[in-house]
Amino acid sequence: AFETEQTKVSERIISRDDKVDEIYHHVFTILGDYIKVHPEMAVCLLKIMLIVRKLERIGDHNNNIIEEIVFFVEARVLKHFGKTEEQ
Repeated sequence: AFETEQTKVSERIISRDDKVDEIYHHVFTILGDYIKVHPEMAVCLLKIMLIVRKLERIGDHNNNIIEEIVFFVEARVLKHFGKTEEQ
């Protein structure tokens, strides 16, 4: 997008972050419940939780990069695109 100055897909990509956040929270709930039943797996499951957290952060960084590119190319602010004031 930066090299070609095509930013049309940017809003679609940013809107997918909500799904990534939803999956992130869902995985934490599932793994937390699993640890209660299988405490012997706690170390492994905690490592999985850390990986999932890092992937969610990658998605957040991706959004920040897209917002910067759109601002640079179009002088348009996408910060918090699609968010309501209640969120």
